[in-house]
Amino acid sequence: MYLSHYNLASKPFQMSTDPGFLWLGEKHKEALATLKYAIVENKGILAMTGDVGTGKTTLINALIQSLGDDTRASIIYDPSLGVLEFFNIISFAFNMGRTFDGKGDFLIYFKRFLKKVRAQNKKVLLIIDEAQRISNELLEEIRLLSNLEDEYVQLLNIFFVGQNEFIDILKEYKNRGLGQRITLRYHIEPLTLSETESYIRHRLKISGAKARIFRSDAVQEIFSFSNGYPRLINIICDHALLSGYVREILIITSDIINECKEDLKISNLKTDQDTYVSDDESESIRKVSVIQQGVGNSGDESESKRKISDIQKDTDNSHRDKSESKPGILVIQQEESSEHRKTPNLMKEKRLYKRIKRLLKKEKRIDKRFSVKLPVKLEAITSSRKRVFLAETKDISATGAFIYTKDASYIPDDSQFIIDSFHPKKSTIKLKRLKQLKNCMGTVVRSTSEGIAIRFNRPIELFV
Repeated sequence: MYLSHYNLASKPFQMSTDPGFLWLGEKHKEALATLKYAIVENKGILAMTGDVGTGKTTLINALIQSLGDDTRASIIYDPSLGVLEFFNIISFAFNMGRTFDGKGDFLIYFKRFLKKVRAQNKKVLLIIDEAQRISNELLEEIRLLSNLEDEYVQLLNIFFVGQNEFIDILKEYKNRGLGQRITLRYHIEPLTLSETESYIRHRLKISGAKARIFRSDAVQEIFSFSNGYPRLINIICDHALLSGYVREILIITSDIINECKEDLKISNLKTDQDTYVSDDESESIRKVSVIQQGVGNSGDESESKRKISDIQKDTDNSHRDKSESKPGILVIQQEESSEHRKTPNLMKEKRLYKRIKRLLKKEKRIDKRFSVKLPVKLEAITSSRKRVFLAETKDISATGAFIYTKDASYIPDDSQFIIDSFHPKKSTIKLKRLKQLKNCMGTVVRSTSEGIAIRFNRPIELFV
């Protein structure tokens, strides 16, 4: 819609992970080079963590592009599976050509497959996305897969990619065996202000922009809104370009960005990021650390650094290559167990009514966000299997709501839900001034450790 207005050839801030728009800052280049080095050197188990929207998937795609024909790589996007299901997904991902009814048959056939690949002077890389969803039982089975060797050479590289919760999972005592085997860890931090500006400028340049579109004060407001999360940067920048087109403005200022914040209603849904790393570990996790097995020496360390530096130089010139399509991997949605379905603690009717009444007197705008704990029922409409659970709102407006739920880490962004609200059976007429939601459709904007932020597909009326 706005392409001709800004003389752009394509949309610069689409939500897809188009490799043509890949931007790598210095820390991303360092991460990519180090991950590639670890794979080339058969370091075994690797782990990369980061909050929602920090660019983990983009970095995975860049890693796969940078690997040569001497590496067979496959991705499992949803590891919330049983052990046997997981083994069959591996078979499908690597085109092994058969399914298995037992663990023993799989291990025999899989080791034969790995040895055959090694005989071709190739390496095997298994990437497991959304690693925070893996059960402890499956984590132990994956650890055992890392034991597969041939003539003292590891046959399989395993790369865990997960949200911050995966850090806590690895710290658990029952997972200490797996944690000790991870030879490389990398934690993706959000972009800084200068990196945010470079990121925006890069995407506009790839889209064909000849002149400057975002002023410096606008970039500062974008950073304030997004906290350096690329996904949120894309959302508000795209909205700002559309607003500028409607007003026939070619330069985006901070005033437009502030109006976009109000329109999107996302800034009110954001919560403080959880801290998952202790003070003693923060420095080591923020930087890439390759943990050599056995007793090393300074010569080995300098050699490793030299190899990483060489790989990083090659990466700088290759990050714009076209991405290979992701392998079609079966994603299995599991039914939510009944033990996780808990009826929310309902607020006393009197307190709820007083809060609503106070807000009604204070605020005239109907799209104001109200802090109300309203019981809701969520029904997923984009999953292959039906998922229904009860939850409770933290706040709500005519355009969206933040909903408390412990299942937030299991709900991917852009999921679609049908939302229904309900009142206690003994609700008074006054309480029912807060209009109930009936078959209200919404989309997940982002998820946090507290819950999920949902944007309604169409604005609603809050009060009768």
